[in-house]
Amino acid sequence: MILMTSNPVPPLVVAAVVLRSRSEFQGLPHVTAAVSLFLDTSGAFSPLEACKLGSARLLDRIWHSSHDLVNDSDTSNSMERDPKWLRRFLHTDKHYQQYIFSEGLMDAVPRKNLELVQWLLSTFKGLTVSSEVVARACLAGSMETLQLLYANDSRVLGAGCGNHVEWGESTLSAAIQSRRSDVVWWLFRHIPDANYNLRAALWSAVQMGDVLMAEWLVLRGAEWPDLRGERVVAHEVAALGRVDVLQWLEER
Repeated sequence: MILMTSNPVPPLVVAAVVLRSRSEFQGLPHVTAAVSLFLDTSGAFSPLEACKLGSARLLDRIWHSSHDLVNDSDTSNSMERDPKWLRRFLHTDKHYQQYIFSEGLMDAVPRKNLELVQWLLSTFKGLTVSSEVVARACLAGSMETLQLLYANDSRVLGAGCGNHVEWGESTLSAAIQSRRSDVVWWLFRHIPDANYNLRAALWSAVQMGDVLMAEWLVLRGAEWPDLRGERVVAHEVAALGRVDVLQWLEER
């Protein structure tokens, strides 16, 4: 197991502010630490619960306080009774890190919680950002999130740095469904060689009635899955009353 040195948890702001105003406690940091420890309820939360609450500050306290648990050999507490049970793996187990990392991003990205996204990306390294997470950012139309992911991508920073981001698959479809053509252009400009699902993207463009986007995708090699698939789309477009899209399909 990897040995970790103790990393002191900073005192709660409320404890530091209150005691700072009392002259009798000046120069007694252990008093501030004791009061902070008494008031601190972060021990009642697991890392996953902190992610679901969307609190980067809570997650940061859990991260720092878990240093002392790395070498704790006491396994008497189960994770059902004590959230600290799993914290011992937060610094040492890549599988657990990947789980918290992925679940945290899945919660933070749709809500555009950039603070939590930044915390996860800067704290965990060498992990994978799934294409589903990227697709959620596209569906939310969050260019800021995409830029954060790109800035922390190992393909940008170099091997051994940052995290591996999966840009392909359904990301284009998600951007089209959110009616964010600027996100589509951004993806193609910054990650042109990603394994995008162009067929799914074309289908989404037609269903959304975006003829310009559909034509643009066709020029880049997007194809229909089969004739039956095109007929299904035509029926769906007709149901939406999009005559212009039907005319485009007919002209093809």
